[in-house]
Amino acid sequence: MNAKLADNIRCSSSGSKQITVRSHKLVRLNTTTRQNPENNSSLSNESDSRVLEKELGKSRSRLSQVKDRVKKNGLMSEWYDKEKAILEDQLQMERLTTKRLREDVKTMIQGLQAANRSRIAVESELSLVKTTFNKKIHELKVEHILVTTEAVNTTGQNSSAPSQLQDVSTVMKKKLQAAEQRIMELKDQLKDQSRLKRDFDSQRREFERAKVTIQKLQPATTLSKPWNDFIAMRDHVEKLEEELRVAKSLISSHLDAEEEKCLLKEKIYYLQKRLEQQEYPSMEENGEGRAEGVIGVIDSEGIEPFQEAGQNPGTMTATTIESGLMMGGEMSDQANDYESHDESNSSKASVEDDSPPRQTSTDMPLAVVKLTRVQPRRICKKATEPFNVRFVRPTNSMFFKLDWDKEYEQIGGKEWKCNKCPKISRAKPRMRDHVWVAHYGETFQCIHCSDRLSTRYGSAHNKKAHPQLVGMKTVKNA
Repeated sequence: MNAKLADNIRCSSSGSKQITVRSHKLVRLNTTTRQNPENNSSLSNESDSRVLEKELGKSRSRLSQVKDRVKKNGLMSEWYDKEKAILEDQLQMERLTTKRLREDVKTMIQGLQAANRSRIAVESELSLVKTTFNKKIHELKVEHILVTTEAVNTTGQNSSAPSQLQDVSTVMKKKLQAAEQRIMELKDQLKDQSRLKRDFDSQRREFERAKVTIQKLQPATTLSKPWNDFIAMRDHVEKLEEELRVAKSLISSHLDAEEEKCLLKEKIYYLQKRLEQQEYPSMEENGEGRAEGVIGVIDSEGIEPFQEAGQNPGTMTATTIESGLMMGGEMSDQANDYESHDESNSSKASVEDDSPPRQTSTDMPLAVVKLTRVQPRRICKKATEPFNVRFVRPTNSMFFKLDWDKEYEQIGGKEWKCNKCPKISRAKPRMRDHVWVAHYGETFQCIHCSDRLSTRYGSAHNKKAHPQLVGMKTVKNA
């Protein structure tokens, strides 16, 4: 009993010592952490670094798995491409063999038909010869009987006619020789006919064998590989073709966008030049010439000058002249009527005849007027047409008679699609030029030279062939 109590006391004392030791360690750790906060941050950084290292290892393993998958997919795509090429080669070879066999069969059929026609002709000729030959033999027999009976009668009546009998016998011999010769010719024809018949039979047998081989080759195109692989390969090829079509459409839309961007830049450049040229010059130097140009524009476009209260309709103020001059470059350019840019003077003559006489210098001198801003009475409908259209016209007047709504249609709100081909463009004038050139075989012609262009926007041509016209306003003189 005493020993057990002593052992229990020792155990309890040792446990209490351990508890006290642990508590002292915890207290020391707390005090050290309170005294050294940097140790806490280092511990947290170490734990964060461990977590980051674990995540980095996981991401690396995932990256390696993705690379393996990509590599496998690349190998599978290469294998599919090789299988596709092999299948296409086999299909091409089988098509060529079937085409060759069909051509051989066609030639055989033609030969058989020719042989059959010749055989029918020979048979008909042979039957005709047989009938004529039998008829001749019958006639010869009858004639021979008549001659013999006549000879017997003549010999009985008059025994002094041996010469007549000799003549008759010679005639009969000649006829018999001719008949024998004809018989030999008929035998030769029969031999030729039998040979043609044998050739016909052999060609017919070859034709039957060719038909059998064609029937055997028809299922071979699908049984050369397992059907499932063939279906999968066909689907893969269709998918690749669809992706190729999408890529082509994206490339074409990108090119159209770039082209439209270049056109807009060019239009901005020309508009800036036009604005620079339209700054108010000295009226003493250019007033009279500009007034004449604006009067011609107003006559050709049918625009009435703005009239104020109490103003004479026959007079023209500097305000109307300047507003017409600001619009002259646009009003003189009707994009849908290139005929008006022709150098013929018929339209100008008619305009001059119909226009009433003007008094440009009686009421107000143009050199000393004051410029004021007045809104024009009518704005040109085609004022937004690109500047370069005025230098180009279509080579056929059918351009203005076509129903363009039937040639292309609008898709997606911003694109235009041709109804005759898969062409897509983001610019309506570009689509119109494409239809005119590609589907009607027509072109556009520069109005300053005889060069033919494939589009109405001749900026590159003007820069190269007519640099003096770049940025120039075209104004019709009355």
